[in-house]
Amino acid sequence: MPTNVLSLTTYPFYINGEWKESKSGETIKITSPYLYEEIGEVQAITTEEVDEAIYYAQIAQKNWAETSLQERAKFLYQWADELVNMQEEIAEIIMKEVGKSFKDAQSEVVRTAGFIRYTVEEAMHMKGESLKGDSFPGGSKSKIAIVDRVPLGVVLAIPPFNYPVNLAA
Repeated sequence: MPTNVLSLTTYPFYINGEWKESKSGETIKITSPYLYEEIGEVQAITTEEVDEAIYYAQIAQKNWAETSLQERAKFLYQWADELVNMQEEIAEIIMKEVGKSFKDAQSEVVRTAGFIRYTVEEAMHMKGESLKGDSFPGGSKSKIAIVDRVPLGVVLAIPPFNYPVNLAA
């Protein structure tokens, strides 16, 4: 159940495995849409810190792409488990930040964990596909193309307010 005590937190930002405070020394206030009061603050990171975050994410992505599918699945299952373990805490934050009911926010968190697990299961069953060479313009009938899926790389996600956890995942 959600608590009625509102504690203000200044949240650090996460970069290269560390929680940090911005060199800017500035924060951005988070105002609840239904309480009409400040519920916390986030770091107002600098352009340099954004570039640094992207740089380290690109390095991490290369390591992630080299990690076996089984090992990646293990990490993603742990992430889903952690969401479920923290569902009340996360739901309370969503409730305060977005204005959803606690029950709806909690459902979103649990549904997101289920979506992560589903996605892992789908990836575990994906196999390389073969395509006849003449299935695309300019291709030759005598050739076969093998299609293999690989991790895309670094993406930036700014989730909309209505399903912040689900759509970011």
